[in-house]
Amino acid sequence: MKNIIRSLVELLLYYISGLFIRRKNRIIFGAWNGDKYADNSKYMLEYLKDNKEYELIWCGKMGIEDDIPKDENVKFVEYGSWKSYHYALTSKYAFITHSQNDISKFNVLNGAKIVQLWHGIGIKNLAPSASNQAKLSYKTRTKIRSIVRRYDYFISSSEMNKKRNLIAFRSYGINSDNVIESGQPRNDLFFNFNNADIEKIRESYYKKYSIPTDKKIITYLPTFREDKSEQFLL
Repeated sequence: MKNIIRSLVELLLYYISGLFIRRKNRIIFGAWNGDKYADNSKYMLEYLKDNKEYELIWCGKMGIEDDIPKDENVKFVEYGSWKSYHYALTSKYAFITHSQNDISKFNVLNGAKIVQLWHGIGIKNLAPSASNQAKLSYKTRTKIRSIVRRYDYFISSSEMNKKRNLIAFRSYGINSDNVIESGQPRNDLFFNFNNADIEKIRESYYKKYSIPTDKKIITYLPTFREDKSEQFLL
């Protein structure tokens, strides 16, 4: 019952948020439920910040505010604050890496164009699960989620990635026409570096980790789960 009430409140707030006037030049960003200034949303903001006609808002938890660029058209607002809801209700565009929860606990982005940048390749199936839920509760929450948890645009890195996303995000409003094959913003730097930049980064790693310069550096970067969960969505 508690989960149903929360879902109904979220649905009500979602519809109310559609009544607000949204500024065409205001863009709000979030990532990792407000915990980080990172990932594709970060690099979208940094790509857009040189265009001063845009007002760029990063919504995050206190502790990351010093990481936000100090450009005159970039603002940081605290996640969950009244100011963050003000900007969420008046932004015309939103960029996220996980869900609307990157910006606020309740979806108040009805009327905004939401771009789901994601944080990798959509290899997981993201449809809601009915396990351990009452049948009525599951049906009600799934119906509400199908209304509230929808995105206007998605990105992909290739045609194969697009096909996979069409499966992974099938419950979130994806179709063949609203997927932009753009690559991931966070990977752009790999294609924009010149040889001097690459050499500078390589030298910093040799120095930081005391690696002999005649050795090659090979990285292994697995996903680290702090909750140590053994259950995965496949």
